[in-house]
Parts: sequence; C-alpha cells; structure tokens
Amino acid sequence: MNRVYRFLFLVRDQITRLELTLAGFSFILMISAMSSRSQPIQFISPEPNIQSDWAKIEWTVEELTRKGEFSAAGRLITSWLDEGGKSSLSPEQKQTLEMQGEWMRRVAKDYGLTRQSLLSQLQRRMEGASELEFNGWIQEGRFDSRVIDGEIRFLRPSVSNLYFRYPELNARRVPRPNPVQYQSQLLKDSRKVRELAKEQKSFHVAPVDYEVLMQLTVQPNAAPDGQLIQAWAPIPRGLPFQSGFEWISTIPEFEACNEQDSLIRAVYFERTAVENHPTFFELKYRYTARASWFPLLEENIACGWSWKSGMSSDPQIWSGFNLEPYLREERHVEFSDVMREQARLIVGDRTEPVDQAQAIYDWIRKNIQYSYAREYSTIKNISEYCLSKGYGDCGQEALLMITLLRIQGIPARWQSGWYTFPGYETIHDWIEIYLEPFGWVPCDPYMGIYATQYGTHLTTEDREELAGFYFGGLDPYRMAANSDHCQRLTPAKLDWRSDDVDFQRGEIESGGKNIYFDQYDYGYSIRVLKNSLD
Repeated sequence: MNRVYRFLFLVRDQITRLELTLAGFSFILMISAMSSRSQPIQFISPEPNIQSDWAKIEWTVEELTRKGEFSAAGRLITSWLDEGGKSSLSPEQKQTLEMQGEWMRRVAKDYGLTRQSLLSQLQRRMEGASELEFNGWIQEGRFDSRVIDGEIRFLRPSVSNLYFRYPELNARRVPRPNPVQYQSQLLKDSRKVRELAKEQKSFHVAPVDYEVLMQLTVQPNAAPDGQLIQAWAPIPRGLPFQSGFEWISTIPEFEACNEQDSLIRAVYFERTAVENHPTFFELKYRYTARASWFPLLEENIACGWSWKSGMSSDPQIWSGFNLEPYLREERHVEFSDVMREQARLIVGDRTEPVDQAQAIYDWIRKNIQYSYAREYSTIKNISEYCLSKGYGDCGQEALLMITLLRIQGIPARWQSGWYTFPGYETIHDWIEIYLEPFGWVPCDPYMGIYATQYGTHLTTEDREELAGFYFGGLDPYRMAANSDHCQRLTPAKLDWRSDDVDFQRGEIESGGKNIYFDQYDYGYSIRVLKNSLD
C-alpha cells in the first residue's frame, strides 16, 4: 500500500463553546445543517489554538469518526471536497480527506455483521447456540465489534475467531474439522527435514516442484468502458530455498516483471475495461521450493554445511551497514514503552541473541492466540494492536515478533507470500532472523502457535517438537514473494494500495484510482509436480 502512511488519528481535549472563534461558530452551523438530515451530532469544540479552517475540519472529522458517526463524517468530507472548500484545500489536504473517507469505508466493510446476522451465522455453525448464550458472549466482549452510526457492528470472521479464542467450543463446531492427518504429516515432514539436513549437510533440502495458476478478476464496470486497468500480481522471488522460476503463460502478455532480488516481486499487466464485462488477468508458472533447517542450538554440527541451493547465495554473513535497516523502528515496528517493557520481561537475564530470540518466539507461541484480522490498512500500529489484543493473524504475529527482536538489537525482517500445503493453501506471513554464524534463518511464529495451542491431535511432546522446528526451520510448502513489509510496487501505483503492508492478493488500479478488494477477486490453483518428502 504505497500512499501517505497515516490516517487522521488526532485526539484533542474538549473545551467550552464560549471559547470558539467566530470562524469556528460558522463551522458548527455548517456541520449542524448537514447532520440534520440524519441523527443529531454532539459537536465537541476545538481547542483555542486551532486557528485555521483546515485544522478544524481535520479535528472534527477525526472526532466524528472516533465516535462512530461515519455517515456524518462522510458528508462533511464530501462537502469540503465537492463544494465550498474545494478551492481553499491544498492537494495534500484533499488527499487526507479522501483517505479518511476510504478508511471509514474499509472499516465498515470489515465490520459488516449486524447483531442479527452474527446470531444467524452462529446458530448455523454451532450446535445448540442460543440467543441467551450469544448475548452473554457479547457482554463478555468475545466478539470484535464497534459502533457505526449508532448500531453495534461485528467483524465478519467473528464466528471463526470464537473457535480460535475459545478452543473448548470446537466440540460444538459445525462442521467439525478433523486435522489429524494434517498435524501428523507436519510432524513427519519436520522430522524428515532435520534428517535430510544432517545427512546432506545443507540448510536447504527436500525440494518440491510446483505449477501455479493465478487469476485476478475485476468485476464488470469497476472501471469505465475503454479505460485502462492496471494489475500487479505476486510471483516467487530469488531466495536460497526457492529456485527454478519459469514462465508458462500469461494473459495478456505482461508489461513488466521485477527482478528476482526485488524485496516485493510483482508482474505488471494492463488491459482495457469493456462495459458490463469482467476483466481477467492470468499467470501460470513453475518454481521449486525447499525446506530449511538451521541447527541453532547445535551449531557445532553445521561446520561445512552449504548455503547455496537456490537462485541466490543469500543468506551470507552481512555487514552491520546492511543489517541496519532491520534493526530500526519503522511503520508497524515501533519501540513504545509498552513494547520495550514486554521485551524486557520476556528476555530477562538472557544475553545470547539466539537465546533471546527463542524466548520471544516461545512467549508468542504460548501467549498470543490466532484470529482472522481486519484489513491491515485500517490499523495504525499492527504490532501494538496484536500485543494489546492478545491475538492476531500470521502477519500481525510476525510484526509483533519483529518488533520485540529489534528492540533487543536482533535484526529481523518480514517474509510472506503463500502457504502451499495441499488442501490448506492460503496467504501467509512469517519472518527471518539474523543469527550468526548462520546469517538469515527462518522462523514462523504462527506455526509455533498452531503446534502449541491448536495441535490437539498431537501429544504434548510432539507439539513441543513441532513448534521447535519452526524456530530456525521451515517446511517446503511456500511461495515467497516478499522479503520486507510496506514495500513499494514497481511500476508504482498512483493511488493508495488495498493492502499497503503485504502483497499476496494482487493490486488493481484504473484511472489513477485504486480498485479495492470488494471490486475484484483473486484465486490460485497450486499443483504439486514432485514432492521429495513423499
């Protein structure tokens, strides 16, 4: 999501109406006239030092948004973009208002369930779910919710998240999943990867050959007839565990393709919209992924092991200069007092980087639950959001771990793309940690959480073994397109992205305006050609 990296998150103190300037009083009258078309708005006065009309607009929109008055805030934004303020607003101010309006639209879409629709979903998907029980769970705060225009609204995956956060309810789940074979296979594969790594004296083993078909389908009339639609789709980048990328076909022919060492690797297409018809983009390719295992606690056995096995010789021993970007604060990786204190509590008196990193990994896998998330573009600070909630999806867990590691002076970076285990294919995020003498090593905090908290068909010992594998190990069921978060696409998008943190589902734009997820579909078919773990 390449755009101005902030929404309006200002919160200011209230003062009395008597302190308003004459301009402020006129501004209130305009707001009141607009709001009279729906429910009343309780206007809260700006501070005395807010002198400009823009500062009043900015603060008022934020205040209305904070209170859940999305419709009123939207009307105010429209008024200033289309009417009186059009000539007085700078391009940057107009963009800020547009972004806030889009933020509200995305949030409202994520919180798309009414009380009744959530209850209906729950009763379809849980045996014996009663309205009385449901009301009690709302009072307990078991569902992510917010008030929008006077109505309580719930996050769309609320029922699924209920099962993650309260695993005892899975006994009533409809239909009831049966992950016995999946969990057994994960454990079996992890053991074989370790054995092969030691046998072959290589950090990257067990190649799996894939053939991938990905499609992006833009809905009819998402762009005007005859207007150019631009599309970006993720493809495998060059990594030690990922090689052999080969095009089979694309529809249409692509306009550009990033180099294999791009931190965010995309293929770029253009196609003209046709009225009342969907617009398709299709790409088909082959590549090979390998499993990884670094014996972090047994480094003496790794003497003479080989790093090279893919399109790149990385990871190698990096200099401090090259590592600096992966030690600093940045968007969603902020060293707040709360984060610093959490890192201190987790690490304790450990001094070795590998011991500190393992302590952070172990704390996350035991204390953070999995939950489907709202869109990343609507969250100000993802790592702090995950810590404060005590739950998050794979990317939120990854950013939390990256933040805690960097606070301790341990280089860490994002890695993401898809998880390709047959039958469990999905978009996925994990991380890499720089630990000498190995260089960059993989770590998947989500898989650690899954093994520890949700590996219900494994023994306690097996859960710990599987969780241990994903600290320094990685299965071969991956397609990695990104090696850092919040990266810019090339060629650049003109408008802000649908997802400005990750890049897994593709991005669409037309006429300089983003086409959001609700106006296009993405899909992929992943075929395993050969699996050396079979």
